[in-house]
Amino acid sequence: MRRSFVALIVGIIAASTATAALGAPAADAAAAKAGVLRLQDFPSGWAPKPGSGGASSTESKLITKIPSCKQFLPLLANGKTGTKAASPSGFTDGVTIVSNAVHVYPTVKGALKPFTAFQGSALSACFQRLLKADLEANLASSGHASQVQNVAVAVQPVTPALDVGGDGQAGFSATVTATASGVQQSVYFEDVIVRVGRALDTFSYENDSSPVSDTEASAVAASVSRLQTALGG
Repeated sequence: MRRSFVALIVGIIAASTATAALGAPAADAAAAKAGVLRLQDFPSGWAPKPGSGGASSTESKLITKIPSCKQFLPLLANGKTGTKAASPSGFTDGVTIVSNAVHVYPTVKGALKPFTAFQGSALSACFQRLLKADLEANLASSGHASQVQNVAVAVQPVTPALDVGGDGQAGFSATVTATASGVQQSVYFEDVIVRVGRALDTFSYENDSSPVSDTEASAVAASVSRLQTALGG
């Protein structure tokens, strides 16, 4: 059931590739790369977690079929106007997994469109339907659908209060609960977006035992600081 919730966000607010968009200014590509999380951003005891992220191949199709998501389709085209970079792996302390992506837009207006949408309850309703549909589709394609009696998803906006710099923050939390063979298990997600001028710095947290509470503000601050410097302050 492990999924990086940031994959859903990237599917709506940014381009689907994890490299610079064709023809993107070299400075923007360098800025996006500079902002991604690194192992040295975390305290001692954290380690890389390869393969902890990745977008589902079914998401783009599902978005067009879910009524609460259709209003956000223009943001997909908007996302392709910029350049994106993602951390080469997630990072973990053995309990929480953190992954990250940076999207640099040509203008502040371009970044404000998805950032503003991310703060609204309408997008949380879309994410709730999208995450549930995506998980059910993956269970079916893997042949495990008959083993899972129920999948429940709860998504709600959160208001981050991290002292990390930038020009604003927004966030969502999600709880995915699956029941299989009479056993219920939950996975908890939280996502935070920090706007840095014309860029969005997105952080995704995942924990399979309890709601995410430690968002490693020092690591977020390091990412935001490098991105801000790369964009010229």
